[in-house]
Amino acid sequence: MMRRVFAPLFLTLATAAGAQDAVPARTIVVMDGSGSMWGQIDGRTKLEIARETVAEVVGGLPAERQIGLIAYGHRTRGDCSDIEIMVPPAAGTGSAILDAVNNMRFQGRTPLSEAVRRAAVELRFTEDPATVVLVTDGLETCNADPCALGTELEQAGLNFTAHVVGFGLTAEEGAQVSCLAENTGGSYFEASDGAALTDALDRTINASATVVVEQPASPPPPPQPLASLEAADSAVIVSPLVVTWDGPGGEDDYIDIAPADQPRGRWLSWAPLGEGDTVVLRMPPDPGEYVLRYVSTDAPDPIVASRPITVIEGEFVLDGPAFAEPGELMTVHWRGPGGDEDYLDVMDATSNATQNEPTWAWVSEGNPARFHAPVEPGEYNLRYVVQGESTRAVGLAVPLTILPSTAQIVAPAAVQPGSEFPVRAEGPINGNFWVDIVTPGFTDFSGEIDYFYLTETTPEVSESSLTAPSEPGQYELRYVIEDNRFNRRIIRRVPIEVSVSAPADAAIPPHAASAPATVSEPPAPAALQPIVPSAPADDGEQSILNEDVGLTCEGIDPCAVADAQTGLELTLPASWYSDFPVQTSDGVRASFFGPDGDPTVTLNVPNAPGQCRETAQGTLCGPDPRDPAFRLIQTSLGAPAKAPETDAADPTQALIEGILGGVAENGGGEGAAMLQEMLGGMNLQDLQDFATNGGAPAAAPAAESIPVPLNGRDPDALLEQILGQ
Repeated sequence: MMRRVFAPLFLTLATAAGAQDAVPARTIVVMDGSGSMWGQIDGRTKLEIARETVAEVVGGLPAERQIGLIAYGHRTRGDCSDIEIMVPPAAGTGSAILDAVNNMRFQGRTPLSEAVRRAAVELRFTEDPATVVLVTDGLETCNADPCALGTELEQAGLNFTAHVVGFGLTAEEGAQVSCLAENTGGSYFEASDGAALTDALDRTINASATVVVEQPASPPPPPQPLASLEAADSAVIVSPLVVTWDGPGGEDDYIDIAPADQPRGRWLSWAPLGEGDTVVLRMPPDPGEYVLRYVSTDAPDPIVASRPITVIEGEFVLDGPAFAEPGELMTVHWRGPGGDEDYLDVMDATSNATQNEPTWAWVSEGNPARFHAPVEPGEYNLRYVVQGESTRAVGLAVPLTILPSTAQIVAPAAVQPGSEFPVRAEGPINGNFWVDIVTPGFTDFSGEIDYFYLTETTPEVSESSLTAPSEPGQYELRYVIEDNRFNRRIIRRVPIEVSVSAPADAAIPPHAASAPATVSEPPAPAALQPIVPSAPADDGEQSILNEDVGLTCEGIDPCAVADAQTGLELTLPASWYSDFPVQTSDGVRASFFGPDGDPTVTLNVPNAPGQCRETAQGTLCGPDPRDPAFRLIQTSLGAPAKAPETDAADPTQALIEGILGGVAENGGGEGAAMLQEMLGGMNLQDLQDFATNGGAPAAAPAAESIPVPLNGRDPDALLEQILGQ
C-alpha cells in the first residue's frame, strides 16, 4: 500500500510571480544498496522487488529522457564513503541503469544524505534544474542530517527538488527522512510492496520530465507620463501658433506638428520646450488635418500627448524666415489684398506702430518680396501692413528673430603704405553697405581713409580693394550696414597693420565658393536621429538648422560637393544643403534640404516618405521624382549598376541630364516651360541642336560641350515626347 504524506507531486504547477519557462529536466535515482535490502516483503527480498520495479519504470521512459543512477552501500561493508555514480545522467541510459541495478550487491551502510548531495552536484544543481529520487529502506547511518541537507540544497539550488520513497519504512521512520523532500518542495511516498514502489517511482521520475523554471519577474514598464497640449483648433498656413504644454519637461522633449499617423521623427516643424510652458510652431504651407504632439524621448511611448489641428487657408499669409542676421537679404512669400500702397515691414516686437519701421518692401514690387533685415539684433515682427484711405492696419504679424552677425572681413594682416590691397566682405550685400579703413576706434560714418560699396561678386560675397594710408601704423577695417531709415551699424571690425616691411604682393585666400566644394570631416553623430538641431533655440522659439548642416551649395548655380568622411559625392541644386552624411550598413544616409529648409530629398533613409528611385549610391526618395532638383541629385549619384554611369563631376552636365529626364516624364507644355526656365529661355532650335549634338545653348550654364546619354533614344522622338509635338 502507498500513502502520500505531502502535497501532490505537481512541481510544474508551482505558482510564481515571475515568468516561467519549461525546460527538460535531468534526474538521478539514488538507490539504497545497503545490506538491509535483503529484508523481505511478502516472501520476496526488497532488492529483488527493487530490480523488477526499476526495470519496469525505466524501461518505459522515452529515449530522450535524461536520467542517471547513484548507489550507496553496495560495494563494501561499514564504509560511509561507499557512494558510486554508476550511470551519469544522459539520454538513452535505460539499459545501462538496468544492468547497474542488477549488478548491485547490497551489503553496506546507508549514507543517504551524502549520496543525495553527490547527486545534486553531479546535476549541477546551482546552475540547472535538478531532480533527485531517493529510494531507501532505512534511515541515515553515517552521522548526517537529511533535514538540514534539504534546506541547504533548496537555498543553493537554481530549481532543486528531492523526492523520497520510503520502501518498507514505518510511519515513524518515514517521518525522519520525509523532511528531505519537504524542505526541497518535493514529495514523500510510503511504499510497502512492489506495486506501491512501482507507482512511486513512476510518479516521481515522470513528474520530473519537465521542470518549470521561475524566472525573475520582468520589472513593470515605467508609467506613461502625463502630458497635455493646449492650442487653437485651427491655424492659417505658415502662421506661428502658440502651444501651451504641460508634461515631464525632459531636457530633450519637444513639441512638433506632423501629418496624422506619422511616426515619431517625421515632422514638419518642431520646437524645444525652453524654460516656459509655451512654444511657437510654424504651421505647414499646405491646408489639411495635422496633429500637434508632445514627444518625450524617455517615455515608453514617446508621443505622450497629442491633439488635432486644422491648417486652413488665410486672407493674410507671410512665409518668411524665422531667423535672420543683421542686414541679411530676406525672401518673403506673401498673401494679402495686394493694394498699391500695401507693404511688408519688420518692426520691433513690442511696437504696434505703422511708421518709422527700420526696413520694408512694397508688395507691388513682386511676390516674393525681397528686402533686408534690420541692422540691430533682437526680437521683431514680420508684418503685412494694409494702407487704407487714411489709416494703416496690420493684417498679419509673425515673429522674427535677428541673430548676432557672423559677417567676416578677409584681408591681409599687413600691407605696405599707400598700396592697393584686396578685401573681401562675406555677409549681407547691398549697394548701401560698405567696407572702409579707419584709425582704431573711429566711430563716425564719414571721414574714412578709403572705402568701397558692396556689390555681389558671388552670393553673399563682395570683393574689391582699398588703398592703404601713407602713414605706417595700426588701422581697422569696418563692415558697415544701414537700414531704410539710414540707421547704420558696424557689424565687424578687423585690425590691419600698415608697415614698410609688409609683403609687396598682399593677397587673400580664395573664397570657399570659388574653390572645390568639399566639407571637412564632421564628427559622426552618436546615433541616427531626425534632423533636429544640435543647439535648440532658447525659450521655446522655433529652431533652425545650424551645426547639423553638412554639405552646402551657396549661390545661383549647382555645386559639385563631397563629404570627406563617407566619400559621398553629388551635385546639389543652388541654395540647397544637407545634414551630415552618415555611413550605415545600407549605404551613406543623408537628407537634402531646399531653400525653405524642408526635408525634401532623402538618401537611404528607412521608410522615407514620397516616391523613390534607385541610384548607384542607394535609394533616393522625395515628393516628386520629376522635380528638376530631385533629378539633378539623382543623376549626380549615378545610375544603378545595370545602367551606364553618369559623370557627376560637372554640375552643368548633371543639371542638363537631370532636367532632360524630368521633363521627359512631365511632357507637354509643362516640360517645355521647365526646360526654358532652367536653361534661360532656350527655343526649340536650341533644344534640337542640344539633343542632337550635345552643344549647350547660349543661355545654358557655361560648358563647352555637354554630352547627354540618350540611351539609344531618337533625339526627334525625345523632343516630341518632351514638347508634346
